[in-house]
Amino acid sequence: MFYKGRKNLYSNTSKVSISGIYINEDITPYRQKLYFDARQLRKRGEIHSVWTHHGSIVLKICEQDIPTSIKNHRDLVELLKNKTIVEVKEQDLAKQASN
Repeated sequence: MFYKGRKNLYSNTSKVSISGIYINEDITPYRQKLYFDARQLRKRGEIHSVWTHHGSIVLKICEQDIPTSIKNHRDLVELLKNKTIVEVKEQDLAKQASN
């Protein structure tokens, strides 16, 4: 019911030119901390974007990535490790191409 009401509110705000409305989701304390940590990574530029959707935390490492839902800090760490591996491989390929 909450999500339907939120959807209706957002769709109606565009009709009456109201902006600046933000609705916080009610997530568990653990997910609040996980979301906070992911937002800090976003501020440091280590991930592209992070948001919540139906109580889940969703993020994109790079702009062109498919959004990925994370459930715990381990998921976040694994995504960042994979990003680092890809970046190193891309740097190696660039070095090889320039030689």
